[in-house]
Amino acid sequence: MRSIINRAVLNTALSETDTQFVLAVLAHHPEWEEKSGCGVLAVEVRMNIGEHFANRGLWLVLLDGSEIDISWPVAIDAAPLSRARLLRDAARHAIADQIRSTRDGGSAVCAICGGKMGVSSAHVDHEPPFTFESIFSGWLEAHPGVALDDTGLHPRFSCPVVAADWQAHHALFASLRLVHAKCNLSQGTRVTKNAPGESGSQK
Repeated sequence: MRSIINRAVLNTALSETDTQFVLAVLAHHPEWEEKSGCGVLAVEVRMNIGEHFANRGLWLVLLDGSEIDISWPVAIDAAPLSRARLLRDAARHAIADQIRSTRDGGSAVCAICGGKMGVSSAHVDHEPPFTFESIFSGWLEAHPGVALDDTGLHPRFSCPVVAADWQAHHALFASLRLVHAKCNLSQGTRVTKNAPGESGSQK
């Protein structure tokens, strides 16, 4: 990891080989789901500059156009990934085309606060009452024992039919919208209406 970071050209996407290795490591980060959002478009090395320090750090460029830094030492020290987390990761990547489609046809007005924003920097959000977690949890209850393949970058559903079923289920219940990054991250925990086959509240 240190070798990749030190030789990287600043503010430029890593090569495909380096990206695969880096993402395989970063997937162990305790906050990977929050950091990676709807999926990772590219990984870059940038200078992180503070009051008393300046060092090279990793940044994720996400499919929804947002960017966020992430600590690779934290990922290396983390525990192995749980199956539940691998399943959610596979599910998020399976709907990447739906996320991109929402961005391509999105409005330059935040759906939460009504303020103007740049579409390229906006977040793609699931409008309540059906969050990503509620939609996926409901679908997963009807598909126990889903098999996964480890592709190196992220897990995928082994069966294309199962993947297509999940994509159709998500498209049926999800109402995607563009919002300010700040508005999206400030929503916090909320109680939602349950998707079919699910009970309880979701974040």
